[in-house]
Amino acid sequence: HIEDGYVTRLRQNGFLVFLPKFGVEGIVHVCTPADPTAFVLDEHAQTLTSRDNPRTVIRVLDKVVIHVSVDDTDLHEQHLRLLCLRPAI
Repeated sequence: HIEDGYVTRLRQNGFLVFLPKFGVEGIVHVCTPADPTAFVLDEHAQTLTSRDNPRTVIRVLDKVVIHVSVDDTDLHEQHLRLLCLRPAI
């Protein structure tokens, strides 16, 4: 599913997004163990900025487009997998 969402909180490794259609909140990771500093969190300005493309900035209450899927690799526990499509991350 591709859904609109709203950024509710910023973290060092990603951001929380609320998906109104489903009434759920989940995390979108923007950093990986291979590249833990891909984005920079500015707590004072409440922004998460890409190191590769400084024009890619995430702010609280930004509208984003999210690809929503279910990660069912663990048969006993399923998790939402959220990927940000817009802005492209």
